[in-house]
Amino acid sequence: MISRLPGYTPTRSRAAVHDETLAQCGSDKSKILSAIVYITDITRKDEMNRAWDDWVDRKNPPMRACIGVDLEPPHIVEIVVTAAK
Repeated sequence: MISRLPGYTPTRSRAAVHDETLAQCGSDKSKILSAIVYITDITRKDEMNRAWDDWVDRKNPPMRACIGVDLEPPHIVEIVVTAAK
């Protein structure tokens, strides 16, 4: 669960979940092919971008889309990734 915090912290929290999930699947963030970031407050996109850039493998930056949506509270950021094994 993510609390209502500025966009940076929730994005980092959601990205960190992917480290664990990718490892369970036999992959890692260097093998992410694409990502979709759903954010409830598009005005926080700059914070989300900063958090994403801090987390992503800069040697292999995946294609990424950012979409403004309504999420179930208390969530403000969800990230969906497609990765190779």
